[in-house]
Amino acid sequence: MTTDLSWLIVVQILHCGSFTVCHLAAMRFIAAREGAEVIRLQSVYSALAMGGGIAIMTMICGILFQHLQGGVFWIMALLVVPSLFLRPRVS
Repeated sequence: MTTDLSWLIVVQILHCGSFTVCHLAAMRFIAAREGAEVIRLQSVYSALAMGGGIAIMTMICGILFQHLQGGVFWIMALLVVPSLFLRPRVS
């Protein structure tokens, strides 16, 4: 791990990019729906992605940090590897 500002900027840009892609994919999925389904999906997305998901992952990372310290970063990095291979079909 490092606290060098140049590396922190690079990591934050990568984090920003991954969040943006995930958010845009969710918005595109929701926008393709009709009527009342849109409101339900927006509510579920907001509750899970912005609330529940963060709460659960914070607890898990806290437990892992006790044992792995900075190694938790590598666990989080491995969790996103499958997303590199998951791609919706373009129609």
